[in-house]
Amino acid sequence: MDHDGWYDRKELVFRKLVDLSFFAAMGPPDGGRNSISPRYVCHFNIIAYSTFDDASMQRIFQSIFDWWLSKEQFDNGFLKLSGSIIAATMDMYKAAMLNLLPTPSKSHYTFNLRDFARVVQGMLLSSKEDFEKPADLMLL
Repeated sequence: MDHDGWYDRKELVFRKLVDLSFFAAMGPPDGGRNSISPRYVCHFNIIAYSTFDDASMQRIFQSIFDWWLSKEQFDNGFLKLSGSIIAATMDMYKAAMLNLLPTPSKSHYTFNLRDFARVVQGMLLSSKEDFEKPADLMLL
């Protein structure tokens, strides 16, 4: 990358790369992910974000859930439940992260924010006709 190309070890020639941009993405080095050398990292601009706190996650997913409830034109009894549904989902997510740790036979999977989002997305796939009373929404 420093010299605008790579050396081809099969044909023993230098391959010049022109008008190329490199993009890379990775998670933090843990759980089977290796760290990369500072020599390689120096070629990239590092963009990182910290994990969301509970209040931010609650606000993000409750806003999405409230939007869905209003779009589907649910009654006020249903609208009052959105906060507790997202809080319960967050409690289950945290419990899964603490208790369902990677094992030697399944070391490749760890729970992350995508799993939380999938639960909320699954709830959004239902419709108003699926629920007769607000308590039915809590049984999802």
